[in-house]
Amino acid sequence: MGMMVSKFLLSRCFIVMISGVLLLISFILLKISHSIYTEMLEVRLDPSQQRFYQTDNLRLKSDSINSTSYRVVLFGDSRIQMWDEIPQIDGFEFINRGIGGQTTAQVALRVENDILAINADAVVLQLGINDLKAIAFTPDKRDKIIQTVQDNLQNIIETLLAHDIDVYLITVIPASTPQGKWYFLWSDDIDSAVVNINNWIKKIDKDGVYILDPTTKLTNGLKTDKKFSLDTMHLNEMGYSILNNMLKDTFK
Repeated sequence: MGMMVSKFLLSRCFIVMISGVLLLISFILLKISHSIYTEMLEVRLDPSQQRFYQTDNLRLKSDSINSTSYRVVLFGDSRIQMWDEIPQIDGFEFINRGIGGQTTAQVALRVENDILAINADAVVLQLGINDLKAIAFTPDKRDKIIQTVQDNLQNIIETLLAHDIDVYLITVIPASTPQGKWYFLWSDDIDSAVVNINNWIKKIDKDGVYILDPTTKLTNGLKTDKKFSLDTMHLNEMGYSILNNMLKDTFK
C-alpha cells in the first residue's frame, strides 16, 4: 500500500513539474509574440522613424554653419545607438544616429535627414544584423535576404559618395551565444550569413570607402566572445572599448 501511495505521489509531482515547465514556455512565447507584434506596429506607424532625431538635426544643421570640426556621423542600428562613450578627438565631432531594430532598408531611408541635412563629412556604418536575423524564420529566403543587405549597403554608399562624404563601413558584428528569447529565435544560418556579408564587405574597393573590421578582436569562432557581450545582439563596455580604439586609430 505504501509503495502505491509513493508512486501516486511521484506521478503527481511529475505532472505538476511538467505543467510548470509548459506554463513557463507558454509565458516566454507570449512575451516574444508581444515584442514582435509591438515592433511590427511601430514600423507601420513610422517605417523609418524619421522623426527620431528631428529636433537634434535642426540644431545641428544651424550649428554646422560655424563649425570647423570634421563631422563624423555614426549611423546604423542599435549597435550604433548604444555606442554611448564615444572618444573625444581633437578636430573631430562625432554624432550618433543609430536606431535600434532597424534594417538596412530603414536606415537607407534616413540618409537624407540624418546625414545629408546635417552636413556630415564622414559616416561610420554598422548595420545588417536585423535583416539577417529574419533568416531564422524564412530559411528558404536566406540568399535573397543577403542580396538585399548588399544592395541596400551599396545604395547607401553610392549616395554618400555622390555627396563627397567619406564612408567607413564596419563589418557586421556577429551575435554572441543566443540568450533569453534569442535562444528560441536564432539559427546557425544567421551566423554563416554574417560571414558571407563580411566577406563581401571586405572586397569593396572604392575611393572614399574604408573598411573597418573589429571582428578579429571581438569574436571567438563565428560568435562575439561573451566577455565583450551585453546580450546576444549587443556589446558591453569592453566591446565598445575595442570600437573606440578603432575610431582613435582611424581618425587622427
